[in-house]
Amino acid sequence: MKKKVLTISLISVLSILLWVFVSFSDEYFTTLEVPVEFVNIPKNYIVTSSAGEKLSITIKGQGWTLGQITFGRSPKFIVDIKGKKGKLNIQPKNFVERNHWLASNIQIVEISPPQFEVNVVRAYVKKVKVVPCFRYSLGKDHALVSKVKISPGEIEIKGPKKLLSKIKFVNTEQKTFEEITKSFSTKIPLEKIEFVKFNPNFVTVSFEVDKQVDKTFKGIHVETKYVPRNQSLEVIPPTIDVTLRGALKLLANYSDSNITAYVTFKQALNDTVGTIEPEVEIPPFTELLYKQPERLKYIIKKY
Repeated sequence: MKKKVLTISLISVLSILLWVFVSFSDEYFTTLEVPVEFVNIPKNYIVTSSAGEKLSITIKGQGWTLGQITFGRSPKFIVDIKGKKGKLNIQPKNFVERNHWLASNIQIVEISPPQFEVNVVRAYVKKVKVVPCFRYSLGKDHALVSKVKISPGEIEIKGPKKLLSKIKFVNTEQKTFEEITKSFSTKIPLEKIEFVKFNPNFVTVSFEVDKQVDKTFKGIHVETKYVPRNQSLEVIPPTIDVTLRGALKLLANYSDSNITAYVTFKQALNDTVGTIEPEVEIPPFTELLYKQPERLKYIIKKY
C-alpha cells in the first residue's frame, strides 16, 4: 500500500513539473516599473527628470526568461549622461543595449514615456533635521529606561539649489513596532524626496526597555519654599512616602535623594481648607502613583 501511494505522489509531482515547464515555455507580456539610474554625471552635478525616477517598460518573452527578470531581482534602467550638462532630451530606446538585463530574446513592446527631458544642474548640500514618523508600543508591564535616540539627528541632503531651499527637514518612513519587551535598536529608511540624495539614507532608532515595577520611598523630607524672613512655615507631618512606577533598572538605583517634595508659603496663604498638597519632583522615566499623606497640615509663625 505504501509503495502505491508513493508512486501516485511521484506521478503527481512529475505532472506538476511538466505543466510548469510547458507553461513557462509559452510567451507572455509583463509591465515593469523600473527606477532610472543616471551614470557618468559630471562631478558635483545632479540630474532632475520630467519623467520622475521610474520608467514603465512592457516586455514580451518566454516565461522562463521573464521569470529570471522579475523574480528576486531589482533591475534598473541605466541612462548614460556622458558628462553633459544642462537640459537634455532622453529617448530610452537609445539606451536599451546599455541595459544588459533586457536580453536579446526579450521583445520591448513599449517604454513609457518614450522620451523625456532631464536637467543636469549643479548639486548643493545642506544639513537638515530628521523627524521621526514611527510609532511603538511597549509590552505589558514594561517601561522605558532611556530616551528614544535617533542617530544621526540630522543628515546631509544633496540636490538642486531651488529644491533644497524648500526642505527644512526630512521624515523617517512610517513604521510601527509593537509589544516591545527588551532593549530595541533598528534602522529606519528616510522618506524619499524626488531628485534629492541623503547621506546617510537611514537612521538608527534605539531605546532601552525593562520590566515595570512599583517602589515606595519612605520618609521623604518636605521642604518649605519662599518663606518671608520674619515668618516660618512648618508642615505636619514633615515627611511623606512616595510611590513611583518605572523600569526596574532605574528604580533599583534610585534613593530618597532622587526625589524632592516641597510646599510654598503662597500655598499656605491661599489655603481655605486647612491643609496643603506637597509638590513632588521625580526622576525622568518614572510615574508618580501616589504620595502618603496627600495633604499636610501646617503652622505659620510670625516673629
